[in-house]
Amino acid sequence: MTEEDRKNRVVTPPEGAVDDIGRLLQMAGPRQTAGSEMVDRVHDEVHAEWRERVKTQRRLRRVRRGTFGLLAAAGLVAAVWFAVRLATPRLPIAEGQIAVLEKVDGSAYEMEAKRKTVARSRQLQSGEGIDGGTIIETSGGSRAALILSNGVSLRLDLGTRLRLINEALLILDRGRVYLDSGSGDALPGIEIRTPFGAVRDIGTQFDTSVSHSELRIRVREGRVDLSRDGDVYETKAGSQLTLAADGTLTRSLLPMWGSDWGWVQTAAPQFQLEGSTLADYLAWASRETGLDVEFADASIEADAPGIELHGTLRSLLPEQSWDAVLPTCGLDYQLQAGRVIITRIAA
Repeated sequence: MTEEDRKNRVVTPPEGAVDDIGRLLQMAGPRQTAGSEMVDRVHDEVHAEWRERVKTQRRLRRVRRGTFGLLAAAGLVAAVWFAVRLATPRLPIAEGQIAVLEKVDGSAYEMEAKRKTVARSRQLQSGEGIDGGTIIETSGGSRAALILSNGVSLRLDLGTRLRLINEALLILDRGRVYLDSGSGDALPGIEIRTPFGAVRDIGTQFDTSVSHSELRIRVREGRVDLSRDGDVYETKAGSQLTLAADGTLTRSLLPMWGSDWGWVQTAAPQFQLEGSTLADYLAWASRETGLDVEFADASIEADAPGIELHGTLRSLLPEQSWDAVLPTCGLDYQLQAGRVIITRIAA
């Protein structure tokens, strides 16, 4: 039997087996088979629908994974931020007054820190108490002198911004400061933090200046240590250390008197001459000028603690005061390479 005969063949069921449905099927005749074009079209449509559903399912999986990833990343960032907050100690800002503004030559301001800027809050006056955490700024033509409650003398040069955290910690944003912590070992070391590193004094007189390009440390007495990236650089009396922004470190010698320290005298608070002794005055003048005091006659040194002084130095700088004070005591002086030699006025 050929394929054509098989397609057109009519099957006759046995007698009595044909019901109504059977008769309908007989009347309908044989089914027509779908052509190859129709088969291909149906196959393509089904396949396209299947591919679209697969794509949709993949997109949903990616969205779920992406959402989970974002949430996980956000959680990780939050955890890291929280951990850093816990690991980073807050600045130990002292409560209450920690210093007194002894002198202002020009204008000094208390600054208020805002979100991204620091703005002037009010002008400070001589004799005013300074609380822990206060930011002080001097204008481009002003200087200021403070005395910390632990007895340390602190001075700010022109255009300086300094934050007083507590008696032992200062933050220098810009400008220059001078610190005199005394010649003894009784006072604790003070740390000055700068963008270039932390500067710590070891019983000393020194100044530190900060600009956008460098940090400079000049030591008049004692020793200063600079800590940076785990390294410590020591600077001793009579020397200067400069650290450039590119990391270059240079050292040089520096006299402990003279014009390099002139601004320190300009910012110095006034010495109370009335009621003090000659010995008190000489100790003050020596420390402010960087000059060692020597006596041509041992008897002058012996008499100095008992000689009482009167009057005022007014606006005289320490290096100018020799001529005003010594003659009233029957004394004169000579300057010789870092020394002031006290002599008696010849009769």
